[in-house]
Amino acid sequence: NRNGHHISRLALLRPQEIKHQLAQVTDTEIKHQKTIADLTILMHSFDVAAFENLLAEAFKCWPSSAVFYYIIYPFLKMHELLWQGNKLTEEHLVVTVLRSKMIHATEVLKPDNNQDRTVILFLHTTKQLDLALLYVSFHLKNAGIKVIYLGSDVSVDNLEHLFQKVKPQLLYTYLPDKNNFEFKKLIRLLEGQSNEWKLSSATQSYLLNPVADSDRIIQLKFEEALNYLLSINI
Repeated sequence: NRNGHHISRLALLRPQEIKHQLAQVTDTEIKHQKTIADLTILMHSFDVAAFENLLAEAFKCWPSSAVFYYIIYPFLKMHELLWQGNKLTEEHLVVTVLRSKMIHATEVLKPDNNQDRTVILFLHTTKQLDLALLYVSFHLKNAGIKVIYLGSDVSVDNLEHLFQKVKPQLLYTYLPDKNNFEFKKLIRLLEGQSNEWKLSSATQSYLLNPVADSDRIIQLKFEEALNYLLSINI
């Protein structure tokens, strides 16, 4: 690759050797780029163990927030793994590793008991990857915001049942261009609540075409949606 590592050599690296390789590069940005490039090589060489070791070393070298922002997100975006992927065999292998690392990094965050904001994260269909949702979950919890992570295959009926027990301020999801999500039913549900709840949504293709006529639905590009969730004063 452009950093001078052959696939055969990289695949044989042990954790301490990976750490030594990272130490040879002094500039942090170059280290990030090198890590992304090496993760790509390992993914396409089907070396899951080395992929996991390299990602583990990244978390040891930098704060989790830096790994998420500078390594995981660019890697997912580069390989179109935020939403659905290309259904390649090697993608299935690394998605499992990525999910595990992202979930663990999120679980060890200390909750902010003084924070009143609660956000529900969910996906409507099981055909979408939840890596973008996990990315949002980490950044929200890292900012001290309470997160209820529902995962995939969530219906409006599921949300209605949850609302009987939980009173969130915001809901977040992302949807493919073609979807059968019951927005009108959700709007009626939101309008029946006492709180001014809103749904922030993003599409895989970042299209901003309206999908429902309601000020309860806020449609933003993915990065904009995350910034909105982090900055809004509820």
